[in-house]
Amino acid sequence: MSYYYPQVAVVLKVLFEDFKEKDADTQDLKGEYTLHILARRVTVNINDYKQADTFSCEIDYKQFPFDPRCIRSCGVTIHMEDMKGLYDSSGIPKIIQPAKSNITFIGFADEETISFDDEHRVVRMEGRDYTALLLDLKFPSAKLDLSRPFVSLVEGFLKANLATAAIEVDNRLGALLPSISSFAPGFTPGATVKNPKSNETLWDLLQELADRAAVIMYIELDKLVITKPRVLYGRDLAKQLIYGSNLKTLEFKRKLGRKKNFNIKTTSFNAEKKIVESAAIPKEATVAWSEDVGVDASENTISVTSADGNPGDEKVAPYMTFSFPNMTKAQLIECGQKIYEEVGRQQLEGSLTSKEMLIPEHAPIRIPESGARDEYREFDVLKLRVGTPVEVHIAQRDLEGIAELASEAQKAKFLEMRGYTKPVAQALSKTLNKFHPKFYTKGVQFTIEEDSGFSFKLDFINFIELDNAKIGANG
Repeated sequence: MSYYYPQVAVVLKVLFEDFKEKDADTQDLKGEYTLHILARRVTVNINDYKQADTFSCEIDYKQFPFDPRCIRSCGVTIHMEDMKGLYDSSGIPKIIQPAKSNITFIGFADEETISFDDEHRVVRMEGRDYTALLLDLKFPSAKLDLSRPFVSLVEGFLKANLATAAIEVDNRLGALLPSISSFAPGFTPGATVKNPKSNETLWDLLQELADRAAVIMYIELDKLVITKPRVLYGRDLAKQLIYGSNLKTLEFKRKLGRKKNFNIKTTSFNAEKKIVESAAIPKEATVAWSEDVGVDASENTISVTSADGNPGDEKVAPYMTFSFPNMTKAQLIECGQKIYEEVGRQQLEGSLTSKEMLIPEHAPIRIPESGARDEYREFDVLKLRVGTPVEVHIAQRDLEGIAELASEAQKAKFLEMRGYTKPVAQALSKTLNKFHPKFYTKGVQFTIEEDSGFSFKLDFINFIELDNAKIGANG
């Protein structure tokens, strides 16, 4: 059993209401005030990359005695850390010190309430991260210069607004992207929205531009990150989560009615060449993408069941079609690959909870003298973010027997002895343990409470893969 000593610090940057008065009492309230708050309960939600991360906290009124009408705006930074003990070597109590290394959330308070009853006086605050700044800004009315390089264009939007000028662009692509007009010359931002004047925001525009460039864009603390989907959902350094070891609860969910074999088609009318171009994924996917994702560059097929109930011939799986304006063939392939990954990842999902603050990180280490070996390092769960790869295992004694069997015949016999029919046992023996235990973080929630300490809830999804084998139609 592991022991942790979690602490949380909430730092507020407050602008007090001056009530537009000119007397001496309010003239001194024009500056920004920093307050360090001790909270009873703090929750941080790291959400999908297109949504704002959120927080909520409860504070004793005696720690923060305020009337919500007194505050004009309130910036919030939340720090969480395992202090690894109650006292230092000198016997002095350890107290968390807000620092860049232990920041879990940066944003703003949207709502502030105060609640009184016979037993408690509590201030409650809720808010969103810097994504909220982009969500609250309207779609720009000025004509966009789509000939500018993509990153430069995004930086221009941020610098043009006082509220977002301090947000830095973190380009993790490893190279500069060309301009939108170079691969989508007829693209008109806002054209895909029914009523852009009333509905579309600056965040909608940025996501629309990111879709055309086949990249992912999201806010991470105080930066706007631009990266490729496979970088966000990378498979390296998976974090180990084991039910029966470091998990409190585990739940898997799968929509069995959903079609699991599909193809993607992206189409576009190229205004320069005056032709309609299309790309079929995975059939026309790039070699690098096919090898990285583990999908053959050929059409997916499904087995057709005959009238007598027996398996029939294979036919091409259904195509899901997506249309884009004025894209080149290469760009259609990029967008199709991105869509294929997004759809494929949804095949299996689940959630888990734990009170651990450190979990093993699995990394293969290659040593020239002795080849490859596995190394496990400790990973701070407070660093979990959307897309972080995790390995989810079940350490149950009833699974140990079959895991130790090497051949499919031995596994089939093991299952038959436990009541499975021979055909079912043979089918299961071919597929058991061939699916990767790797998943990707869909969202994570951190909570520190005064009474119960630290806990986190993680929602995960996956991209189904088979290890070094494919189950044929007759298998």
